[in-house]
Amino acid sequence: MAEIQQSNPSRKSPGKARSNKKSTHVDMTAMVDVAFLLLTFFVLTATMTDAFLMKFVSGPKEEHPHLPVAEERVLTVILEADDQIQYYIGQYEGELAETHYGQTGLRKVLHEHLTAQAPLCDPASREIKGCWDPLFVIKPTARARYKNMVDMLDELAMAGAQRYVLQSFTSADSLAMLAAH
Repeated sequence: MAEIQQSNPSRKSPGKARSNKKSTHVDMTAMVDVAFLLLTFFVLTATMTDAFLMKFVSGPKEEHPHLPVAEERVLTVILEADDQIQYYIGQYEGELAETHYGQTGLRKVLHEHLTAQAPLCDPASREIKGCWDPLFVIKPTARARYKNMVDMLDELAMAGAQRYVLQSFTSADSLAMLAAH
């Protein structure tokens, strides 16, 4: 009888089981359509967050128009291309000092100007006479990168500067710098 079972082709042998493989292909078109519809819906109906506004402190002339600004209080920082920084104290007289970003460069210059005289004015008090109230003027050139401005504001914050003003770098500034070089 064993011979009969082996010769019967309709019977499968126990050692060689043959499986029916079914296709695993899944059509994803409908799911992708739904995903894009949901994405579009949420993007179009989402509310945008309010823009973050950085508070710039205006100079003392705007706050107290009757008070003149002392020359030694003002440190002007010119941000240039290739991460170059030039600065001067008071009115521009043809003498520009150069520095770089970092602890031994710009941070040191800002700290020296902040501690040039003591005591520093308390921003909470309204008393202005008799205390050191430095003012920083930032003038980025057209070739300065946005990163330079952000780095400058970070350095001012780390140094503890209370008053700074952002001004445009004018053609008069450019001509004065060219005359100095």
